[in-house]
Amino acid sequence: MIIKAILFLLAARVHVVSLYFLVYLVVSKKINGTLSPSLVAAGAGFAALIQLGYLLSKVDDRKEDMFNDEPLIFGEKYRAQWRALFLTLFAANIFFLIRAYPQLWGVCLYGACAFLTYSSPALRFKDIAPLKSLITTFGLFFLSVMPPFLLKDPGAWRYAGGIFYGSLHLILAVFCLTVLLDIRDMSGDRRAGLKTLPVLLGRGPVVSVIVALSVFFAGKDIFAGNIISGINDALIAGFALGALKDRSRRYYDVLIFVEIIFLACNI
Repeated sequence: MIIKAILFLLAARVHVVSLYFLVYLVVSKKINGTLSPSLVAAGAGFAALIQLGYLLSKVDDRKEDMFNDEPLIFGEKYRAQWRALFLTLFAANIFFLIRAYPQLWGVCLYGACAFLTYSSPALRFKDIAPLKSLITTFGLFFLSVMPPFLLKDPGAWRYAGGIFYGSLHLILAVFCLTVLLDIRDMSGDRRAGLKTLPVLLGRGPVVSVIVALSVFFAGKDIFAGNIISGINDALIAGFALGALKDRSRRYYDVLIFVEIIFLACNI
């Protein structure tokens, strides 16, 4: 029973959502010096938004999970009912977020557009090579990085470019993680007709770029005296090199949990 519960949580991407939530907490703590209940509540609201987006994806796109030998967490019988429930909860979550934090309407709009189109049977944005990783990566920026700045200063959009540049290391790290997860699903995605970056470019070139970026940032961090962050970048590079061979799903789950521990230690 416990193993089944863990497999359900992994299939529902709860560990990935936890990663986004922890990034939000780290950024909030960094710019505010402390974490107030209001800040944590807003972050929990965005985490719920992302989680509902993943659950909706599981309902809309069963083919991808079937080809990747992932457990189908929602049966076909009540598919329409599950979809209606998640859409209702999704809309209610956005309504309450905007009502409680009006300055966050812009990032809520991004969240709605991104997650409702991500696996939409009509649009299938995740089938377009760069979009799958870009939607996920910019989801981190708009739903985990920008909200703390907007809560502190509603006019933070004026210097959003500077915030993005200042967060580039973190954003690229998450981009590398999402592409590594695409390497994990490479065989099934190819059979499912998904044009992810590893499917289009091949495993070797994609791993080479991830390793190069990770080693660059590791060296930069270590020379700046940020040893822990440098070690974390080196770990990502190591996991990427390991991805040159076929690995089990648990191999990649371990990488996500390593990142969760790293972020939790930085709060």
